[in-house]
Amino acid sequence: MFRIVSRLLALVSAAGFSAGLLLTSVVIVESWADLDPNAAIEWFATFGLPLGIVMLPFGVAATLFSVVGLLTSAGHGVLTLEKKFWLAAIALSASTLLLLPFYFLEANTLFFDATIALSDVPDEIQRWKFWNWVRTFLSALASIAILLALANAEHASGSRAKA
Repeated sequence: MFRIVSRLLALVSAAGFSAGLLLTSVVIVESWADLDPNAAIEWFATFGLPLGIVMLPFGVAATLFSVVGLLTSAGHGVLTLEKKFWLAAIALSASTLLLLPFYFLEANTLFFDATIALSDVPDEIQRWKFWNWVRTFLSALASIAILLALANAEHASGSRAKA
């Protein structure tokens, strides 16, 4: 039961993270980019932290439950196709989290602290948008990798049952 629930939680959290990132990219960042620089800074001061607080647990959960998926895979000592998909999901999910210290922490701090020059706001929003799209793409790929791991686990268990 733990195996099934943890794997479903991997899929749900990865898909939820992907959906949230897609919504952020398509709706939130686009509306943010349309604001004048002062309003954009104020918007981020108001909504940036709540957005991160909602989104971050999904990314962390996707990574952690993917690790559980790998650890509960059959075939100890053998690198099965299922395990390769779980490894891909872990790498992709973890890479979305690694973008936080490598880009988003510094960029977000510029907006939170209002230390960004007003003339730099439009360009920084475009950079933020680019990196969020990268994160969205990586997260979507992680969701697909989890689906493939689950499908391969089903296929492998069905093959074992026939044998």
